[in-house]
Amino acid sequence: ALSCIEYVEQDPIYQTFYTPNDLHSSQWNLSKIQAQTAWDFVQGDANIVVAIVDDAVEMTHEDLAANIWQNEGEIANNGVDDDGNGYVDDVQGYDVADDDNNPNPPNNADAHHFSHGTHCAGILSAATDNGVEIAAMGFNLTIIPVKIADESSAQLTGAIEGVEYAIAAGAHVISMSWGGGPQSQTDQDIFNVAHDRRITLVAAA
Repeated sequence: ALSCIEYVEQDPIYQTFYTPNDLHSSQWNLSKIQAQTAWDFVQGDANIVVAIVDDAVEMTHEDLAANIWQNEGEIANNGVDDDGNGYVDDVQGYDVADDDNNPNPPNNADAHHFSHGTHCAGILSAATDNGVEIAAMGFNLTIIPVKIADESSAQLTGAIEGVEYAIAAGAHVISMSWGGGPQSQTDQDIFNVAHDRRITLVAAA
């Protein structure tokens, strides 16, 4: 009420941005998308399930193992499709290209073959703030590994069946970091099924 006072306010309390202890200096993409600002509000949610439909995912990788999906409806190695999703013993994802329940890279994998899916899984949801390797935008999102490259040729022969598997497994998001070739109505029909089930589809640009 004094004429000599222009205004009165309470000083705001500022805080530093949340910075995980495994944010690597080469991860320029995270600063580009202002990840640290987002992390101040939310740091992942293990209830969000993302299918990595790719050449393979190294499920035992020290920065991925903690975030790999566990199919609670399936009993391991009993030779039965316990959850009725059409895939036998898919306890931690599936290899649709070779029709088995092991979506890991083969033993002859290298930096050019069967490593892309692991790379993408790390960008998405490497275990974060664990002092190991790198930070990931998703922190602790759950990863369903879906292997779509057959081991004889390393070609993505199971791409669309991989999307079908991800739908059947209950993924909320399907990552498809691949492309090429003409438009396919069959593919579009499957994408429409996923879209109608409110699944977010993410493709390579």
